[in-house]
Amino acid sequence: NRLVDALAASHRTNAAVLTFNEMLTSQLNLDVLTNQALLQLIENTNSSAGAILIEAEGEMHLSASHGIRSPEKIPGSDYLRRAVRSEQRQIIQLPEEVTLEGVLTDFRPREVIVDPISYKHIPLGVVVLANAHTFSEEAKNRLNLFHQGLSLALNNALVHDRLQRLAAIDPLTGIYNRRFGLARLKEEF
Repeated sequence: NRLVDALAASHRTNAAVLTFNEMLTSQLNLDVLTNQALLQLIENTNSSAGAILIEAEGEMHLSASHGIRSPEKIPGSDYLRRAVRSEQRQIIQLPEEVTLEGVLTDFRPREVIVDPISYKHIPLGVVVLANAHTFSEEAKNRLNLFHQGLSLALNNALVHDRLQRLAAIDPLTGIYNRRFGLARLKEEF
């Protein structure tokens, strides 16, 4: 029975990774990518809530959140800074008897994972997942499998976004260039 259960779990994980990677390769829009990735991460790790933050100009900015009451408070967390600096996953366990004032979620989290996303040791962002129970080993293993694909997809989306901005803005004046203006005018017409 254990062998059958292990084989079934392996097939579920393989299917989840395949679906996740297909979604990642189909998107270059950063907002759509992070929202879809977050929903799949929450679903595949059985999390109760989560957020994805993107690093831009030395600051963390919220890109996607789900199930968090006040997501704008997340970027100031010391756990985020520690995870990005160390490039190591932080797992925060909260005892059941502890009641937190101003809890960010609609539930009392038992465990929170803060997982930094980097590409070639360049920080891109952070994934934050919260759960009302402790995360299973299967969920942590799936998060490990999703990590590399997510970092590559985020890097591609960020590079695409920068290239789009460079193609539309004149470097000397800092305003939209003629090509962008004509394309936009055509759209409006």
